[in-house]
Order: sequence, then structure tokens, then C-alpha cells
Amino acid sequence: MAKSEIWKSRVLGSCVDRLQAFPVHRGEADREAVRIAFGHLAGGRCLGIFPEGHRQRSGRLGQVQPGVGMFSLRPGVTTIPVAISGTNLIMSGRVPRLPKVTVAIGPPVSIEGLPSAKSGRNREVSHRIMRSIAALLGVDWQPEE
Repeated sequence: MAKSEIWKSRVLGSCVDRLQAFPVHRGEADREAVRIAFGHLAGGRCLGIFPEGHRQRSGRLGQVQPGVGMFSLRPGVTTIPVAISGTNLIMSGRVPRLPKVTVAIGPPVSIEGLPSAKSGRNREVSHRIMRSIAALLGVDWQPEE
């Protein structure tokens, strides 16, 4: 999944097309993007999601977007947390930079012992994903309540 604005740039749009990405319209319930994502998962393909919805300019973890955990709850899906750090340093004003970017990959996120309410399961899995990413970065993360 990639923000729909990426396709406004021919170069970036071409790159994400080659990665078989599909657009998601942020700030709304994009049912078409969810349908495509479920189709990828049902077909046994990988699905990459940025749980915060965008790159964090501060370099700190933000809050998880609602609905992120629902993909992890699909039958047969294994969720692997990936932490990417250093991307907040790529743009400095209008000047692109080439900072050191680090990618850390963690063990699968457990979906055992979840609440019985559907909304509670989704929220708990989303929080587990973010805590796993935080652990890879060696930082603490707590959801806003």
C-alpha cells in the first residue's frame, strides 16, 4: 500500500508500480484499497503497510492508524514487524540527502490471547505491531488513550 499522492510523480509512481504497490487514499476509509489488500493476502502475497500512515518527520514513532491490525487477523496471515529508521533525514527542506537508513526485521507478531470483541482484537493486534517495531528500535511505545 502506498499513499495515492506518490502516483502524481512519474518517477515515484513508476517505481511503486514496479513493486506492485497500489494506492490508498489516506484520511478516509478507502474500501477499494482494503479490498485489494485482502486480495493480495488471500493470494498468498506479501503486503507492506506503514502502520502510522506516513513517515515520521520527527524520527520518533507515531500512533498506529485504526484498522492496521485487521489484516493480521486474516486466516493464514503472519505479521512480520519491520522498523525503518533514518528516513526522516532524507529531505532537508527541498534538498534530498542520502542518510544512513537502517532496516530491522523482527519475529512474527503473536495473535494469541486476544480480546473476544472484534474491535478489541484489531486494536490489540495494532498495538502489538507497534510495540514490536518499537522493540526493534530500542524505544518505548505506548498508545494514546
